[in-house]
Amino acid sequence: MTEPDLRSRLRDLAERDAPPPRIDVDLALRRGRRSRRLRRACAVVAPALAVAVAAVTLLPGADPGPPPPSVAPAPVPLPNPITEQLEYGWLPDGYTPHSRSLQEGRVYFRVTKADSAAQVVVTLFPKGPEPELGYMRRAVPAVAIPVPDVGGRAAHWLQPPPPGAGTADGEARLRVEFAPGRWGEVEVNETGLSARELTRIVRKVAAGVRIVAEPARFPFQISGFPARLTLDSADSSPETANVHFTEGLGIALYPSDVRDHPWRNEPNTTVDGHPAHHLVGTSTTVPADDLTPEERRLPENIAIGSERLCVYDVNGMDVCLTTSGHPSPGVTPPPGKVSLPTPDWASEILRPSGGLLGLYRRMTVLGPHEDAWTAAPFLS
Repeated sequence: MTEPDLRSRLRDLAERDAPPPRIDVDLALRRGRRSRRLRRACAVVAPALAVAVAAVTLLPGADPGPPPPSVAPAPVPLPNPITEQLEYGWLPDGYTPHSRSLQEGRVYFRVTKADSAAQVVVTLFPKGPEPELGYMRRAVPAVAIPVPDVGGRAAHWLQPPPPGAGTADGEARLRVEFAPGRWGEVEVNETGLSARELTRIVRKVAAGVRIVAEPARFPFQISGFPARLTLDSADSSPETANVHFTEGLGIALYPSDVRDHPWRNEPNTTVDGHPAHHLVGTSTTVPADDLTPEERRLPENIAIGSERLCVYDVNGMDVCLTTSGHPSPGVTPPPGKVSLPTPDWASEILRPSGGLLGLYRRMTVLGPHEDAWTAAPFLS
């Protein structure tokens, strides 16, 4: 995802009641989540593998269970995906911190205004040299426009307030070196503000930002989490928690009273007494492009290696786990192309421990109240 795309998505989030998941359901099930890792060649495996995946069922015996206590090592926390928080010396009236997310090594902190689409987004880049400038609106290349230091920190405009090419009403974006070798940005989006007021707000917010060590908290904890999975992105907010891995695993939790979230489907089974929706792809070739939304949800039109398990009303949360079949990450294969899992797909990494069902049964759902969430969501 490019930086302009992500900024556009963050603007879109402010106009919705609840953030959408990072996975497009139809696209994820049909082609698999596209990661940014190096392209892998597809390996051909025995046809029996397709039969094995197609035969996945929700049987009580599917849970392999923990190893005997006498030989089980004590679980240790795996790295938290988001380890920093911001403290704000000043925010405009009506604004409160809302969420933080990780994407491509950058952490985005979203501050929202009550009953409004207005927002402030602070971005932290990984430690190192200042990243490339990128683009303003309408793909106008950004140019560093010098400004006086902000709270003793070097800064320059990336997108100054309007007027001018690449600017927009109610928008301004300032690049700031918050600490030596630690660059970031402060962006304000509030229509109707004058250029003078935008400048005042963005500079005052930037001057008061302080980076502190504070890991994000999540509404779940999973034991026996595979170390082979590589973090791709993560979100933590009052409305939802999403974590995704480059091998194709997605984890999303929503409060159960949010009945219209995109993962909510008509239950077709039960899991441990909870209503659930379970879907397993059985196609060994890439589905056609002209399928209807209904056709795209049929197992025979979903690539093998793709699976979705959503379990509803679990301690006040809906839990949705997915794997995505991606025969060639980052490349759209033509319809009809043979697509078979390889050992580095999430579906295959999870198979020895019971697949998505086994992962769900090793998960403790902590509920919708943030004070009960954990900073150690993944245990070995």
